[in-house]
Amino acid sequence: MFLMELLIAILFFSVASAVCVQIFVKSHITTQNAAALNDAVINCESIADLSASTSSLEEAGTLIGELYPEADVADHTYLIAYDQNDAVVSTDDPEVSYMQIIRLSLSDPDASMLITDQYYLAADPSISAADFDPEAISDANLIYSLQTEHHFALHSGDIDRLIDRNSSLSADTNTNSNTNTNSEGRDS
Repeated sequence: MFLMELLIAILFFSVASAVCVQIFVKSHITTQNAAALNDAVINCESIADLSASTSSLEEAGTLIGELYPEADVADHTYLIAYDQNDAVVSTDDPEVSYMQIIRLSLSDPDASMLITDQYYLAADPSISAADFDPEAISDANLIYSLQTEHHFALHSGDIDRLIDRNSSLSADTNTNSNTNTNSEGRDS
């Protein structure tokens, strides 16, 4: 009987210790995921702020290239690699843990708005800047994505030009409406 009670106690403590180990493992994984998400948000916001400080697509690309010389670049698409400690490394470094892909594009025909699409994901050796396709990113690898839009005219000091243009359009509209009123008044 004593041996049976001892076996039941050992079984109970074995199950309890297995549950405790699982709790610690899940806690560790959650902490790693939270740290990766935090790094992703900080790195993506950094690029968003950088692109918002520019006045052209070329200037944004030049700044990213200067700040991240290790980046893989192809046609306004930049791939930046990070190691486990969030340090920038070469894209062919075996220590790559995370990748940030940045795509710069212009929105409308007058090219007054810069669109920055960013994807931060777990390292995937099949992805390169040259043949990057956002559709190819699996949800399992994607940690964070961010799209920002930046209007150049509002940043580059052209506000006075926009106000003058809007004022002249308003003046032209008022002149046209006054002319129409005067011509209608003569016919009466």
